[in-house]
Amino acid sequence: MRFPGQVVTLPLTVLNRAAEQTMVYTEQADLVARALLLFARQGALGVSVAPASLGDRAGLGGEARWQPPQIGRHLFGEVAATTNQYNRERVGALAGPLNAIYTSEWRPREPYFGPGLGAPRSGASAYAARSESAKLFVSWPPSGSATKLQGFQSLIATDTLAPVPATQVSAWAGPRVTFVTRGRDSDRPSFEVVHPTEASGSIDRRVEHLTYGARLSHDARSGMPHWSRGWHASIEAERYDRSIEALALKDAHSRARSFSRMTYRAEAGASFGRDPRTLRLEVTAVDQRLDTGGGTFLVSDLASLGGAGGLAGFDPGRFRDLDLIVGKLSYIYPLVKNLEFDLHTETGGVYPDLGRAQMTSFETSFGAALRFRTEFAPFAMVGFDWSSETTRLRFSIGGVE
Repeated sequence: MRFPGQVVTLPLTVLNRAAEQTMVYTEQADLVARALLLFARQGALGVSVAPASLGDRAGLGGEARWQPPQIGRHLFGEVAATTNQYNRERVGALAGPLNAIYTSEWRPREPYFGPGLGAPRSGASAYAARSESAKLFVSWPPSGSATKLQGFQSLIATDTLAPVPATQVSAWAGPRVTFVTRGRDSDRPSFEVVHPTEASGSIDRRVEHLTYGARLSHDARSGMPHWSRGWHASIEAERYDRSIEALALKDAHSRARSFSRMTYRAEAGASFGRDPRTLRLEVTAVDQRLDTGGGTFLVSDLASLGGAGGLAGFDPGRFRDLDLIVGKLSYIYPLVKNLEFDLHTETGGVYPDLGRAQMTSFETSFGAALRFRTEFAPFAMVGFDWSSETTRLRFSIGGVE
């Protein structure tokens, strides 16, 4: 009588046996202690290396960071690059609640299909964007120097890191300049060819703003191996104002259109069972208001859905407009000792005005992922997301939670 169930679950049994043998080998070979020694040596030099985190379609890549301990780790430099020629450079100074950071980023293959939910998939195109920003941040209470575990570092207990404050207030200010030009994607035409109307106000335009904003967040999530109970919420207000000549990076008179952006996020989870079976609900909304008086508003500043930004079953950057709203419902449950399954669905849309959002117009995607875990945290994931348009394979080593 058990034979049909044994046949169906055979692939999962094999995967669990492989994961379990990997854990046994890890313990017998003392790999955790060796990894800790390696991280300690990296810490003594102030050097760390990790996979690049430059978003969807950026390609494979790496990130190197130097934060010299000889001066109390108050300065850092960071370089990230990928096979699709995406790159980012950052330098900064840290002093308690104050951070000053300069960022330069090049994104040569950003997707654009057209405005709104009605944009056809046949309108696929690409644009490139170069951005620079210099910002002064203040956060209270200070979050310290704790960093999120990456890759196989998540095999190590997370209680070795300084906790992030449950309630935090942050504010920032500084100039930002963005230059949008033709796309460098060999598989897609440049966006000024497919969308000349939208491109006419963006292509080869450099715009500069003085940005300033504030964020209030509260994080009351807890649980292992994945967070299984509690809630997290944040509200963020940011202003992209006219540039001031004394603070400009490039050109304070670039005729950039001023606008404001409000971002709301909330998620909550509840669990049942000894090995937590967790239900999660997450909602995000973005509301942008353009000032009257004209000026250049870049396509790169539009809100975006598709890929990792929400509606993962659609192409990255599939839907763009001024505002967005998206919700995600997930059910995470254990399969065997070292494997858990994540079933989720997302629904939402983009609109010229958030007040026009209607559930009857929402797009929906579905997903399923197999997550490999230790007793402390998930450390890898592989799965599929699908929608009415396409099916996408997703995988991650580190950064699962």
